[in-house]
Amino acid sequence: MRKPKPIANAKAVVRHSWSFQLNAVATVASAVAIGMSVLAGAPPVNPIWFAVGYGLVNLLATGARLIAQPEVSGGDA
Repeated sequence: MRKPKPIANAKAVVRHSWSFQLNAVATVASAVAIGMSVLAGAPPVNPIWFAVGYGLVNLLATGARLIAQPEVSGGDA
């Protein structure tokens, strides 16, 4: 197995890729959810609405992976 290497245009992906940015938001939301459940007996946000929002962000990130983004991959895609 080869050692993994970062892609050549990693900065462009971080800056322009919708799926990467939405996954970053989902990661932060997951950390907030875990923090709320560990630290707060009564979270400041209704857990149902938080879960719905979290799920929507993940669905958007999945869909964004299917959208051509010439800023990231170059060309007309």
